[in-house]
Amino acid sequence: MKNYLLGLIVSLLFGIAPLAHAWNDAGHATIAVAAFEKLPVKIQRKFILLLEAHPRFKEDFFDLKQQFLKANSDGPGSNNTLSENNLWLVAMASAWPDLARHFGHIKDRKERDALVERYHRGRWHYVNHPLYLTLKDEKKLAIPAVSLGIKPPPLAKTMNLVQALAYAELKISSPRLPAARKAVYLCWWLHLMGDLHQPLHNVAMFSKKRFPKGDKGGNAIRVGKKKNLHQLWDGAIARQFDERPEFHELPGMEAHTPLLSRDRTTNYSGWSFESARLAANKIYSKPVRQLLLKKGRLVEPDPIQVTERSALARHQAAVAVNRMAYVLNNISK
Repeated sequence: MKNYLLGLIVSLLFGIAPLAHAWNDAGHATIAVAAFEKLPVKIQRKFILLLEAHPRFKEDFFDLKQQFLKANSDGPGSNNTLSENNLWLVAMASAWPDLARHFGHIKDRKERDALVERYHRGRWHYVNHPLYLTLKDEKKLAIPAVSLGIKPPPLAKTMNLVQALAYAELKISSPRLPAARKAVYLCWWLHLMGDLHQPLHNVAMFSKKRFPKGDKGGNAIRVGKKKNLHQLWDGAIARQFDERPEFHELPGMEAHTPLLSRDRTTNYSGWSFESARLAANKIYSKPVRQLLLKKGRLVEPDPIQVTERSALARHQAAVAVNRMAYVLNNISK
């Protein structure tokens, strides 16, 4: 049943907005649901009540689900239990920031544009720690290090991924903030924790000749005829959803998996640098850089590369689950 609920999120959002975002929405839903299930029931209830206070709960959560179930009344899940509905809500919450990019289910254009302006924060999805194609590029370009300190509200729209996570946590924890606003920040936090562990959301490759303004986290690097490097990695979890029904039971996601010592302290900047190092060593490997120097694009990955990418994606998803559960547990205190 849990697998069906995750499929419901993906199918529902597929008709609303393009699924070309970090981990795809199947990945975000998987990570958030697995983390939620690690929490004590008392804490789960607290976050469910908070999500139900979301200012767009009726339009973007309840109504969308009812519309989908009405159109698919013969499928399983039409009469979900309370527990299943809670899992669905958490899954949808983790994907809501992608829905907020377009609000494609809203017919009135003015209303849709106003909602995007109010809720969409495009820069929050990534942080561009600079990488360089060659040592010569590093010397010539010398891109300044990214600022990771929290900016005050007037500049909140320009925050990067690391800043936005810290900012969202502060808002969720605030005793003075109304529940409706906290719910919006909780959706963003759930989503951005997934982004933080997608390596290509933490870097930009620079080259004076090839990528003078950066490769946009792999979006500017073509792979084969129709894809780009970022798309390959965003789909790494989602493809396993299609290939293996029990993919939500990834290694490390079990309810009693112990936290590693490095995950016992909230460290968004450290976790981001960790993802950036993975990108530098595993994604922008020496053979990849050599191919980019020669041709400026990549070929379709071979089966070994696909296997390696899937393994790294599973590892990052499992790490994200543990860290998400740890921080949520602390936020609730």
